[in-house]
Amino acid sequence: MTRLGRVEVLVEPALYEVRSLESRALYFVDSRLGGHPHYVRIPGDDSTSMRSDLAWQPLTMIMSLPPRWNGHRHLERAEIDQTDIQHWVLREGAEHFYVTPNPTPGLPILTFVKQSPAREVLQIDELPASAAHLIERQELR
Repeated sequence: MTRLGRVEVLVEPALYEVRSLESRALYFVDSRLGGHPHYVRIPGDDSTSMRSDLAWQPLTMIMSLPPRWNGHRHLERAEIDQTDIQHWVLREGAEHFYVTPNPTPGLPILTFVKQSPAREVLQIDELPASAAHLIERQELR
């Protein structure tokens, strides 16, 4: 496990874990093996469940908003560069939008999940066993 401050997931294909600052929800992004990147959200016991939780979702885009947390405190509005929006980037202190195709007919073709600021971005070798178990249980339903 390697802690990263920032990573371009298409340039550096790997498995990443993104830990949320404001909840125990975990996000995993897999951009390995030249396939299209996917993500999965594992809700924490203090976060709201979403219909796409616990299932790998194909990513259309990741959008990293301007960092608003510096590792010690939330930044004041005047300290935030509102133009600092980056695509396919994960970075500590930033909120992320995980944009996926919407499988529901008749609704907009894209949907998204917004993550609170990232406390940590880690490169990991494999999905933690606890997360893999939760995903497997959901797939069996």
